[in-house]
Amino acid sequence: MHALLKGILFGLLLAVLIGPVFFALLQTAIHKGFRSGVLLAIGISLSDTMYVMICYVGFLQLFENAQFQESLAMAGGMIMLMFGISALLKPVSSKASLMLENPTPGTYRYIIKGFALNAINPFVVLFWVGVMSMVSVQEKFEGVQVFLFFVGTISTVFLTDIAKAYVAHRLSKYLTHHVLTWMNRGVGVALLGFGLRLIYYAFKGL
Repeated sequence: MHALLKGILFGLLLAVLIGPVFFALLQTAIHKGFRSGVLLAIGISLSDTMYVMICYVGFLQLFENAQFQESLAMAGGMIMLMFGISALLKPVSSKASLMLENPTPGTYRYIIKGFALNAINPFVVLFWVGVMSMVSVQEKFEGVQVFLFFVGTISTVFLTDIAKAYVAHRLSKYLTHHVLTWMNRGVGVALLGFGLRLIYYAFKGL
């Protein structure tokens, strides 16, 4: 249960990360309805699940090697730092520039669109590699614990995406550029913290 709770808490952190998918979700829910927003969220979650599975299966046989763990901790820490610095320094683009243009109707097309929006971002897989290293090296989770962590994380992100879609009409008037900027900075500081802890682990192991 500890791993599941950690996953839920990490999912809540990711839920406030601002990016193109965030605005696409809001725009879809506002202009095409709550159901369309949920379908988009399903596609996003399927993409995240795919990347998590790739990371886990690809590194599973190596996690028992101490040298690999130290190298992975360093790489994961650098990735987390990169995302944290990017969130702190990169200006938040206007909502209009990140919205989906002319969303295509249809159940499967919305799922595919959500999947593609997330999957084509090359930094998504790098981010999940960083999270996988944090979970396996820093938290020392194994087997079922890793599974529970990611169930908690992805389920939380999915449920919060549904909540965003549900309250999109009410939320939109509060999402000023100033609010979005400070939300991004808060997430950036948290990701920097995760990254520094991983790098400390790597040097401590060395």
